[in-house]
Amino acid sequence: EDDTVARLGGDEFVVLLVGLQAAEECAGTLHRVLERIARPIAAEGHMVSLSASIGVALYPDDEEDAETLLRHADQAMYLAKLGGKNRYHLFDPASDRRARDHHQLLQEMRHGLGADQFELYFQPKLELATGRLGGAEALIRWNHPQRGLLLPADFIRAADNTELELALGDWVLAEAVTQLMS
Repeated sequence: EDDTVARLGGDEFVVLLVGLQAAEECAGTLHRVLERIARPIAAEGHMVSLSASIGVALYPDDEEDAETLLRHADQAMYLAKLGGKNRYHLFDPASDRRARDHHQLLQEMRHGLGADQFELYFQPKLELATGRLGGAEALIRWNHPQRGLLLPADFIRAADNTELELALGDWVLAEAVTQLMS
């Protein structure tokens, strides 16, 4: 009686389920919706099969305004599509927070590179048998304006598989050469 289905446009629909107390309660309904959509339909003498990718945002666990709920459901739908056909995915606020924090850290790192916030230190490598200097290891540090001097463990993994990984590597090489030449 209280549930609502609305078409947003194209092939996008919104389903409002009222009276649920926990996320688990919507699982049965979502499975039934997916099963119904997947049933073949006769159209102009042909059997047509459909599938759906469903993104779920829960109120009040998620944000309170409709626009944010729709955006989060859309993000969850994208993850459902990545998982394959005829699936649903629940939006996870904790995962979203981690993704936003990761994005923020990458932006701060980009800014830090341009603002000369990174520093390079050299740790000597000694040959134990002779006690002679056998080289040095370059160690990057980030002199973060709010968090102070950060070790690589605090930031370097965030740059993995991004263009920033190459930019940091280039900076380390250039800085090492500059320091060795002076």
